[in-house]
Amino acid sequence: MAEITKLAERAWEGDLGGVNVHPARSLVDFEEIETGLGFMSAFSNALVLETGDGLTFVDTSSVFHAEKLFENVRAWSSSRVNTGIYTHGHVDHVFGLQRFYTEVEEKGWPNIRIIAHEACPARFDRYALTAGYNGFVNARQFNFPRPLFPKKFRYPDETVADTLLLEIGEARVELFHDKGETDDHLWLGCPTTVRSIRETSSFGHLPIAEIHRRPNVFRGNGHGRCEKCKTRERRAFSPGMDHRSSVRTGCRAHWGIRLNCSKRSSNRHSR
Repeated sequence: MAEITKLAERAWEGDLGGVNVHPARSLVDFEEIETGLGFMSAFSNALVLETGDGLTFVDTSSVFHAEKLFENVRAWSSSRVNTGIYTHGHVDHVFGLQRFYTEVEEKGWPNIRIIAHEACPARFDRYALTAGYNGFVNARQFNFPRPLFPKKFRYPDETVADTLLLEIGEARVELFHDKGETDDHLWLGCPTTVRSIRETSSFGHLPIAEIHRRPNVFRGNGHGRCEKCKTRERRAFSPGMDHRSSVRTGCRAHWGIRLNCSKRSSNRHSR
């Protein structure tokens, strides 16, 4: 069991003891969860699916981890990147593909398709207008030495209103919209298999929600999302943030709601 999985399992079992894992000092690493499915652990995670027609990214991590993401993914697979999916428009989830965009230009590959919720472009427009303000907020929140915030964004090529079924190579990926940390959140699942992934495999990439104490977090939607996930009986789950809650069978979502893939009851846990 590799480092990411080890730490996640310890967290699920309540075995971290006196270990204090600061959220801004996450483990930055890449692990093949199973054949054809890679997981990048960072402050904001990225899930990479080999579809048989290129790679599909679920979240792309941040500009701070873009180089590490590129190196790790390229050590794992030489396939071109087909699609990138933003689970929401926060900047730490949408800037990790910069080296892959350059690679597309250098090798003459088809452009990478980006998919996001239909409210994401308006978020990017707002961010461009308030970049200075957001830079000061981030500098204070994350102890940056100076204000730092982007003004240019890679807008989605396709948007999702409520649901969308993608067929990419041999993979079928279901996208769903529910409010989470933001109002433009998507979560998704892979109900069928890719040839390179074991027959029983399916995954759900869950948006972060109730771990923050901010007024723009839509906490009331959490239970409904989990019920939807549970009815689809996913075998494994992956979070959008926090390496301690990485892909796991019968997992507990990292906002504190018990998800049960084996038809047991779901219970609310305090954090």
